[in-house]
Amino acid sequence: MFIAARILGILGIICVVITYQQKERSKLLLCKLITDCFWLAHYFCLGAYSGAAICVISVMRSTVFLQKGKYKWAESKLWLVFFMICSILSAILTWKNGFTLLTTAVSLCSIISFWIGNPALSRKLNIPIGICMATYAAISGSVEGTLNDSFSTISAIIGIYRLDRKKKQEEGVKDGK
Repeated sequence: MFIAARILGILGIICVVITYQQKERSKLLLCKLITDCFWLAHYFCLGAYSGAAICVISVMRSTVFLQKGKYKWAESKLWLVFFMICSILSAILTWKNGFTLLTTAVSLCSIISFWIGNPALSRKLNIPIGICMATYAAISGSVEGTLNDSFSTISAIIGIYRLDRKKKQEEGVKDGK
């Protein structure tokens, strides 16, 4: 299980760097879905069940949120409430110690971020999310998770600069500012 966890973690790291470089919401969510599948398996192999449970919710969340704009059922705000309740229940069911709350906080921020569907906001929120998850990963003994969330945070910062800040500067030039 240990070697499988390491391999899955490395694949998760590769996917997460790609995730926050996406301009379009649907591509960002698809990359996030694939990334979360790797992390679900990784944390399960490590016996870090709070992390695995949050990844299950993330996979479900990304699957539903990918359908927003395509199907009316996916537009319901009940999904937002449903996934938030699932995150809180997951903390209760997988409680190990106070650090379990980190995964819950991360999940709640991610749910709101991806529901809104603004890639720029997702990148900005990923900074505190990455810090919390890196802390949880380190405590859980996941070297790959710690690296992943560090790379994720760096990737989000690069994406903010490359995609969001440059776009804002270009819009300012067009407006004559």
